[in-house]
Amino acid sequence: MKQKFENVKGWIRDHKRRTVGIVIAFLLVVGAGVFGAVGVNSVNAQRGVEKTEDTKTVKTAKTEKSETKKETDKNTEEGEQKEETEDEKVDSTKSTEAQSESTKEQNTGTASTSGTVEKTSKPVSGNGGSQTTTSGTKQSVHMHSYTIPVYGSDQKWVVDQAAWTETVNEPIYEMVPVMICNDCGKYLQKGDIDPYEHIEWHALNGGKGSWLDTWESVQTGTNTYTVDHPEQGHWESYSVVTGYKCSCGAVQ
Repeated sequence: MKQKFENVKGWIRDHKRRTVGIVIAFLLVVGAGVFGAVGVNSVNAQRGVEKTEDTKTVKTAKTEKSETKKETDKNTEEGEQKEETEDEKVDSTKSTEAQSESTKEQNTGTASTSGTVEKTSKPVSGNGGSQTTTSGTKQSVHMHSYTIPVYGSDQKWVVDQAAWTETVNEPIYEMVPVMICNDCGKYLQKGDIDPYEHIEWHALNGGKGSWLDTWESVQTGTNTYTVDHPEQGHWESYSVVTGYKCSCGAVQ
């Protein structure tokens, strides 16, 4: 066995080019087989996808066909119900018309009987006059006479005191120093008398000869202004004629 392996190695060493060609040819054959298998698998996968899509298309078509059939059945059923409703309406209308005709005939008979009674009755006259009916009888007609007054209420403003303007004289006071004699209580203002001569006279004539200096509030002027007083009064209700009415109650 070892001898055969050595012979093969010697042959490969002596025939390198041929060996390389054989290896390349082998690799090409193997690669072609691999690519072929991949291609077959891809084609099968594509066919499977197409088959699945065809199956979905068939199912969708069947579903749409089923829904169309359901919609058609529904429309047919609604049409039948609508026709039944219209038939019921027609029957109801006919029944109403028949009742209306019966009532009309009854009213005609009543009017005929009433007309017979009117022919036999005497004509009645009223304050408003009378009129002749088609049956030859006279019937009283009321004529409105608006002579009764209708009263309502309204309000008016009564003046109790007219607006006036008041003049106010307000005195102005200030604190000023004053000198008061302790003997006679006289205010010794400068410019009036000489305060000191007055005090000296009391001292020489048995008085105290003294005075008091203090502050007092004295009017020094007048502030004159006016005050406007608004008009004073009240509202009074009174009756007014708002229209006239007839004895029957109709208002003009």
